[in-house]
Amino acid sequence: MRLLWVTLLSALTIPFPANALNYRGADFSSLVNLEKSGIVYKDSGKATKLETILKSHGANLARIRVWTSTKDSEYSLAYGLALAKRAIGNEINDGMLWPVGRISVNGYSPLSQLLHSAANGVRHASPSTKIMVHLANGWNGGGVNSFFNQIFIPGQFATSDFDLFGFSFYPFYESGATYAALKTTLQGDVMVVETDWPAVCSGKTMSEKSIEISAAGQSTWVSGIRNILQGLSGGHGIGIVYWEPAWIGNAGLGSACWVRLLSF
Repeated sequence: MRLLWVTLLSALTIPFPANALNYRGADFSSLVNLEKSGIVYKDSGKATKLETILKSHGANLARIRVWTSTKDSEYSLAYGLALAKRAIGNEINDGMLWPVGRISVNGYSPLSQLLHSAANGVRHASPSTKIMVHLANGWNGGGVNSFFNQIFIPGQFATSDFDLFGFSFYPFYESGATYAALKTTLQGDVMVVETDWPAVCSGKTMSEKSIEISAAGQSTWVSGIRNILQGLSGGHGIGIVYWEPAWIGNAGLGSACWVRLLSF
C-alpha cells in the first residue's frame, strides 16, 4: 500500500504579484518522485497539480535540475526533460564535471573551456535561449568577484557567452548572508535562483535576525529579495526562484531546520 501524503497549499504566502519581476518561479525538480510516492497537493481543498497551484499564485517560471545520472531519483536527463529549463552549470563556485572542471584541482582554464563549449552548444541549438552562470553564496562579494575575475580567458569562456548572473541566497548557512551583503554583489542582468526561509527551525539563528521564523517570515524574506532586485538600476533585476517549495522530507537542505522549509 502506498503512503498518501496530502499537502495543502491554499495559503501559499510567497509573494508573486503579477507586476513584480519578469520571472517568478520555483525549483520543483523533486515533483515527479514525490507524486510517485503518493503525495497529493491541494489548493482550497481540491487536489490540483503543483505547477497549476504555483501558476495560480503568480509563478511563471519552472527551474528543473539535471544531474549526470541515469536514475530518475537522481534527476537524470530523461527525468529533467520530462518536466525542463536550462543553465550551464549549477552553483559552479568550484567548477563542474569533476574532476576535469574542478577549480580547486585544475584551476580555471578547464572550466572556462567547458563553459565556452556549453555556451556554443546552446547558441547553436537555440539562439534565443538565455544562458546563465549560477554561483552559490551570492551575498559573498569576495567569492563572486574572484570567480568572475578569473573565469574569462582569451579563446575560452567570454562575457559574450552568457546573458544572466544567477545566485543562491540562503539564510541558514552563513551569518553573512544578509540583504546588505547581497546588494553589493548584484550586477548586470541577475536573478536569485535559489532561496528558502524556514517555517519552523528551532535552535538556529537566521542571517536576517529581524525576520521571524514562520510562514509569515517566508513572505517577508522573499519580499526583501524582490525589493532589492526591483531596486537595481536599468531594470537589471530579472527574477527570483524559490527552491523546492513543496518538497516533503527534504531534510532541511542540510541545515538545522529539518523538513520545515515548505512554503505555507
